Amino acid sequence: DPLEYRHPIVEPFAGHPRSGLLTTPVWRYYQLAPASTTTSRVALAFHTGDPAIVDEPIERGRSLLVATAASPDSVDQSVTPPQVWTAWPTWPSFPPMMQEMLALAVESGMNNRNVAVGEPIVGSIHSTVANLPLTIVSPDSRELRVPLAIDGEDSRWSFDDTTLSGVYRAEYGPPLSTTQLFVANVDTRESRLERFDADLLPSQFRQDFSAEHSDQPTFPVTRGAGLFRVFLFGVLGLLLTESVLAWRFGRTN
Repeated sequence: DPLEYRHPIVEPFAGHPRSGLLTTPVWRYYQLAPASTTTSRVALAFHTGDPAIVDEPIERGRSLLVATAASPDSVDQSVTPPQVWTAWPTWPSFPPMMQEMLALAVESGMNNRNVAVGEPIVGSIHSTVANLPLTIVSPDSRELRVPLAIDGEDSRWSFDDTTLSGVYRAEYGPPLSTTQLFVANVDTRESRLERFDADLLPSQFRQDFSAEHSDQPTFPVTRGAGLFRVFLFGVLGLLLTESVLAWRFGRTN
């Protein structure tokens, strides 16, 4: 049961019944019972209603628990003859599902590494070293010291001077001597390549984009295009006349 394809790992399967997700043969599985007090979500269920895949964010990571086996070698030896748990690893839905699960697990750890310009960067490192030096190197090579606050077994920090887009390096001093990379991205809505209707321009602007009531001098629009065409046609006429006369007098001679 894909549960209306609401979860990110099963959403790509929506509208693709031939992917094999709904026909995956499963004969053995663990009965999972997600606690109501947690933030866990059932991503996929069996036809019995029991959870097949449970997803839960934990600290800065994510846990994905699958109720059945992920190998065709998993066999239930308690019955005669021994029963294979599932044929899922040989099913066409298995590779894309593993890819979606991996992408979700990796994405959860990188969410705080990408921010929009102007948004604060929040970082942490597994260390409780007192007075651990931290320097943020901005895209324009400025070096700024940032204090850390110890929180349990981690040290956390925040940096809000992200007015420039680009890569920000968080350089931890000794004894760690390590670097973390963060990226501030420009809002993608500012770079939409769409045609703009001239009628939507403010009324203060003419079609030549010069202000109507501006005190600044504007460049005059060239009006010599008509004269140029007359001159060009005149030259072409002379060339044609010369060719005709040369041909005519040549025949006479």
